[in-house]
Amino acid sequence: MENDALFLETTIIDKEFLGTVEEKEQINEIKSKFNDVYSSTYVVMEYNRTVLRDLFYLNNICAEATKISEVLEQINKLKYQNNKFKRCFQFIIQFFAKSEEKILNTDDKNMNDLVLDKIKTYFELIIPDAIDYPKSMSLVNETDCYNAKVIPKEHKGLYRIKLTNCDKNKIKCKINDFITNNKKSFECILSELKKKTDADNEQIKMRDAIENTLRNPDNGANKKNCWNCGDAIIAVECREDNQLFTTNIKHYNLICDAIGKKIITFN
Repeated sequence: MENDALFLETTIIDKEFLGTVEEKEQINEIKSKFNDVYSSTYVVMEYNRTVLRDLFYLNNICAEATKISEVLEQINKLKYQNNKFKRCFQFIIQFFAKSEEKILNTDDKNMNDLVLDKIKTYFELIIPDAIDYPKSMSLVNETDCYNAKVIPKEHKGLYRIKLTNCDKNKIKCKINDFITNNKKSFECILSELKKKTDADNEQIKMRDAIENTLRNPDNGANKKNCWNCGDAIIAVECREDNQLFTTNIKHYNLICDAIGKKIITFN
């Protein structure tokens, strides 16, 4: 295993920020067994659209709040099935996991003010690391994803990342070339998806998006198609004979079996 390379899929990067202590330890243990650990610019795009953007959202509502209840009220307005809602609470859980004991042992401030102040300080500390995280990885750039290159902006403690909605009439990446160059792999994945009689909603969307994109590779430069093809794109990006590290075994088993790629995960 020491001579193999490990490809980090988006769910692993998500866990590196939002996982439990035990999950983070398992990830580090697995990574330590490989000489080469890398990911892709497409994964960075997914990271920007999810972890980083949601962290900025939570930081900004905390920065503008005067009490912790205002923060929770804003989060409560999100749809419960929305992944943003889940990640926001996961960030708060991470804060309490690191700070709970110190907060409870401090009695020199109103608890409400103290918690909000501590959360603001916590975000001030972790946001620079979150922004720099992709720079710490070796990345393949098969898709040349434009949204992986966007630089976050900060103004008075508030953060924004302006991501573009893809448009096949104004293609800023190489997704069409990537689809064309890897047509056989996408055809194999599509074939297996079509055979699956109990496909879930995400797999159905992926099947339809791949079919649409194979019909015309420029259709890949569409936010909906590109996003729905995401797991397939990431699996194809993983180099031959390397292992794809993911927690999403349900979807990647079928995809990676279809194109002969290997998967690794943790309990």
